[in-house]
Amino acid sequence: MSTVSMTCPKCGAPLKRKNELFFTHCPYCGVELAFDEIDEESTDQVRKKIVEWKKMRDIYYLVLGVLSFLGDVLMDTRDFTWSLVALVLTGISWIMFIIIPIVMGAKYPSYNLLTNKEDKAARVKKWAELVLISLCVITAAALAGYNVAGFIKSRH
Repeated sequence: MSTVSMTCPKCGAPLKRKNELFFTHCPYCGVELAFDEIDEESTDQVRKKIVEWKKMRDIYYLVLGVLSFLGDVLMDTRDFTWSLVALVLTGISWIMFIIIPIVMGAKYPSYNLLTNKEDKAARVKKWAELVLISLCVITAAALAGYNVAGFIKSRH
């Protein structure tokens, strides 16, 4: 991490900020500073963080869907062991549904590349998006699992 040396525009104190940070405050006079212009390297860092975040989101949706699907397929079995496995899989998917959006929402970069400013609501928007899409994934996987279980049951 490289740092940029600068002076406070209010009190003239020497300041150092990390290159990837776009907001800081002066420890001497307390003035808050925002940097509207960011260099290409910092922009690339934000883009990379967003790409990494999207990969993790896609993996989360996939795992959530698979766990929900398998849980619903196995839930309808008459065997106690498989029913227990189904209960554990369904429980894990619901725990993931509660915890992962909070963690991933907090990790989303809050810098808006289009406006070159910090978007304080970006993380809340991504959290809401994660929750809504997760509900859709769980519902679709559960319905598919229920239908597959019914199909399997009708064949026996």
